[in-house]
Amino acid sequence: MKNYISNQDKKSYLIFESGTEEQIDKVAAGMLDNNDIKGMLPFSVMQFDDKVAARYDITSLISVSELLDKCISRETIISVIDSVLTVMENAEDYLIDPD
Repeated sequence: MKNYISNQDKKSYLIFESGTEEQIDKVAAGMLDNNDIKGMLPFSVMQFDDKVAARYDITSLISVSELLDKCISRETIISVIDSVLTVMENAEDYLIDPD
């Protein structure tokens, strides 16, 4: 699987593109596409030829490494960890493997 950031107009997108030999979990993709799951970024699925790509709008977001490059509060760190744990905990409710 290949991932990259694409800048279009004033928007930034994180794109995950499957290779031809990779299988996409269609149930998980459908759950992510059709439900508003707390802590998960909405995305759109694009299919072209024999490849499938998921596109996430990350325009207003920063990476964890950018977050950790500056001085942050204990509350911010706890909030980030709590968000990740909440998503992992709720994933199974939507038939998504938390791993």
